[in-house]
Amino acid sequence: MPCALYRTTGVVLAGLIPGNSIQRSLFDDTAKIEKMERIYNTIDILSAKFGKHVIHHASSLPAKLQAQHAGARGDIPDRVIELFRGENKRQRLGLPMLDMKV
Repeated sequence: MPCALYRTTGVVLAGLIPGNSIQRSLFDDTAKIEKMERIYNTIDILSAKFGKHVIHHASSLPAKLQAQHAGARGDIPDRVIELFRGENKRQRLGLPMLDMKV
């Protein structure tokens, strides 16, 4: 098989648009889309400044008010209530707590 010399290849990119631009269809509700973009941009700013759990959808409020990890009887396990030294509510060690009486 004969060998052919190869020098370089070029690529030309034309007609590029920014990644944040969106082409809408004729039937899109542009006012609603722009309003939602402003809302989500504001949410991103608040999340960056105060943390990701500072704002949430109102529809998830009942889940937020319910005790997290509550058992079937509505009680909360001791491991959730009692923290080890160095833990806080958001940062926990992955250790189970065994409450045994001997």
